[in-house]
Amino acid sequence: MPLLSAVSVTPATLQSLQSNAPTPYPVTVASPPEPLVIPPVDGKVLHPDDPDFDNLLPFNLRTTCRPMAIAQCLTANGVRLAVIWARRHQIPLCAHAGGHSYEGFSSCSGLMVDVRKMNAITIDAANQTARIGAGCLLGDVAVALFAQNFALPAGSCRP
Repeated sequence: MPLLSAVSVTPATLQSLQSNAPTPYPVTVASPPEPLVIPPVDGKVLHPDDPDFDNLLPFNLRTTCRPMAIAQCLTANGVRLAVIWARRHQIPLCAHAGGHSYEGFSSCSGLMVDVRKMNAITIDAANQTARIGAGCLLGDVAVALFAQNFALPAGSCRP
């Protein structure tokens, strides 16, 4: 018998599973006193009223959570500024590096740090090393490595 078929989830069951541990972030997200500022060379910050905001949201119909802002980062410094700001103001944050997250980890009610434009792949064949940007898709990494006769021991959903 599969494990999940024996589990009945009711409101009473869910309440009994709740932890008494404090949550690391507030449940509701209030506007912080100071705005997140990222220099243009490091990225930009988008808010729900910006025209491109919805285009940057992860595609996952199982997740309906919308962030209060998106930090579209171009550099590690942009990511650093976003993380420091979120921690300072106790804003939940999540990373969005690919097209989607099956589990919904790329969605949150706070700050979404979008690193998809940080997708450079630099291969040093002589030293057998690769520098892979945080926003690289696994399929693109595999193609770049295979082109240099290197193997990638991982799965891929590339069409």
